[in-house]
Amino acid sequence: MLTEKDIQAIKKRMQKNKRFKKRVEWFQLGQRRCHCCGVQLNWAQDFNNSASVEHMVPQSKGGTLHGVNVLITCRGCNNKRGTKDWIDFVSENDIPKSDWLIKKYLAAVEFYRVNNTKVHISIFHKVREYNNKIKKQQKLAA
Repeated sequence: MLTEKDIQAIKKRMQKNKRFKKRVEWFQLGQRRCHCCGVQLNWAQDFNNSASVEHMVPQSKGGTLHGVNVLITCRGCNNKRGTKDWIDFVSENDIPKSDWLIKKYLAAVEFYRVNNTKVHISIFHKVREYNNKIKKQQKLAA
């Protein structure tokens, strides 16, 4: 639980640092729960439950801090994902919101495609393979 002193320190830091302010806003929008495992998040230094900003498309592959590309997760999920593609990560782990996470990932990739932003080509290939797999499954179900 945050004390009044902690709250004042956060407010002061938000006034000085726009990136930190953005993180707090994303944290609040995420209802203070990890989007992957659902654990209650905090700003403390507790490794597993502390909030971290997760990029759907990693910065190393062309992702940015745009709202479409950002997700608040616990540090445990963030580290467990590592550099794996979201489609692989969700399919390998039992994640409650897996459909929502994949849709958010696909929306982020589409955002970069529409805006002609340079993103690593392997991401687009992975998304194309996933979409083809879904279409085949829909044809078999019909």
